[in-house]
Amino acid sequence: MNPHSQGPFVIGGGGSRVGVRQGTTFITLAEVVEYDDDRDVILPMLANAYLFAAAPQMLQALRMASQGCPCTLSQRDSGHLVGCFVPDVQEAIGQAEGLS
Repeated sequence: MNPHSQGPFVIGGGGSRVGVRQGTTFITLAEVVEYDDDRDVILPMLANAYLFAAAPQMLQALRMASQGCPCTLSQRDSGHLVGCFVPDVQEAIGQAEGLS
């Protein structure tokens, strides 16, 4: 079982919150509002909310992509072929899971 909240994540609060719906209740997982020195809202908050909301699906896609390594076992043991994307995918998965 994953330690993170299960998706799908949805955007609420006009793009300033990301959370989950349980029935008719919206549960906020994160506020994604950014402020400058004058405490004015900066526009990237909606882009951040979309990225956050897509995170569970992206993590699942990374897990599936990591299974498609074209390298042989001996090539994997020696660090993969040049150009193989799987080590980067595995690193991203580790970061998402708090392992690296």
